[in-house]
Amino acid sequence: MSLPGLTALSLRDVDDATLARFHAELMVPMFPPAELMTYAELRSELADLAADGTMLLDDGRPVGGIVTEPYLDGRVLLLAYIVVADAMRSHGLGSELLATIAPSSPAAKGRLVLAEIDDPRRHQPGPYGDPARRIGFYQREGWRLLPLPYFQPSLRPTTPRVEGLLLITNSAPEPKVDGSLVADFLEEYFAVCEGAAHLIGDPDYQSLHRAAQGDDGSLQLRSLSDLNAARRLP
Repeated sequence: MSLPGLTALSLRDVDDATLARFHAELMVPMFPPAELMTYAELRSELADLAADGTMLLDDGRPVGGIVTEPYLDGRVLLLAYIVVADAMRSHGLGSELLATIAPSSPAAKGRLVLAEIDDPRRHQPGPYGDPARRIGFYQREGWRLLPLPYFQPSLRPTTPRVEGLLLITNSAPEPKVDGSLVADFLEEYFAVCEGAAHLIGDPDYQSLHRAAQGDDGSLQLRSLSDLNAARRLP
């Protein structure tokens, strides 16, 4: 990563005070509570190697960062958060951060990389950003859509699931992804967040899990301009 004047550090190497500042000043303003891990959760995941990522600092002040979580023994990498300070927008920091998990990068090579973003048909521009502009950013970076009616699991008992999301990937150039891998990821992700026992009789989760397996064992990737491919659950 070559950003003049900025320092890039692994999140696992950042001191507690800087990590707390990163969470409070960058993550909290960018994500609603139902989509955001707490500072304690972030710190704990990093300590337990259940999260990783990169922070960008300008003279010791956090100005951007990316948080990732591995699943299925590292076969899937979830881009949990990417943030850039308002004053540093339009300087290419977002693209530089995404490059750290590009298919050829050491962090992502051989892995299926996924991310969750708001569907602009269900979420309007507001204090947490503009979903349509976010779609454009990821499309320019080469990400594509998994044709699923996706929702985020409840991150903790006090927060609801987040409906109306899209599941996307940068794992090109393959035109499709292994449906069983996506389904297995969902099983582990939802179980970690909500508990496996809760999912057994949950019709919404079960429908999503079935849809993830695909009609022929795979999911055909679609352009992010083709949002109708993210069909609703039956």
